[in-house]
Amino acid sequence: TPMLLKIAPDLTLPELDGMVAVARRRGIDGMIVSNTTVARPVSLRSAAKTETGGLSGKPLFGASTRILAETFLRVERQFPLIGVGGIDSAATAFAKIRAGADLVQFYSAMVFQGPGLVKTVKAGLAAEARSAGLPKLSALVGRDAQAIARGERQAEKGHGRADQQRDEEQAHKNAEQRTAEKAFDIAVGHNRFYPQYASNTAPCG
Repeated sequence: TPMLLKIAPDLTLPELDGMVAVARRRGIDGMIVSNTTVARPVSLRSAAKTETGGLSGKPLFGASTRILAETFLRVERQFPLIGVGGIDSAATAFAKIRAGADLVQFYSAMVFQGPGLVKTVKAGLAAEARSAGLPKLSALVGRDAQAIARGERQAEKGHGRADQQRDEEQAHKNAEQRTAEKAFDIAVGHNRFYPQYASNTAPCG
């Protein structure tokens, strides 16, 4: 049974180094890049933007595409990468491929655009392949990874280096808060809904 490892877009580069090293050493079958983010990009305008939890959809595109490019450079084609996060068109799917994705996955956009989005994305990617004079897009996998990693190409239009730094700082703050709350959530929250196990539950140190 193939085993895929799904990682967060909020990892620091040293953390990513460790994750990829273990995945390569253990013979993982692939990585999914990425999960939702605990960061709150400065572009968010909703009144609910301060809520805790994983953020998905379009605001995730920039961070997830950057970490995808960084992962591609470290994996060195040892196993396939699945690009996830903010894909809502053929153009964003193509950007994931050029950042290092062998496959792409999307869900949130289908809530707004419906299942017909699958056909639209596939047709758009086929058009990209024809435009490039290629029978398939595999030759373009990772083509922009170096540029994205170096900051020479923005992973998301209008999302510059200053925004990236603010987003990363906010991600670290959110991660620290979630770590501090985790023991409480496990011990108190679990006991509230499963009182029969309360006497055997304690916070993890």
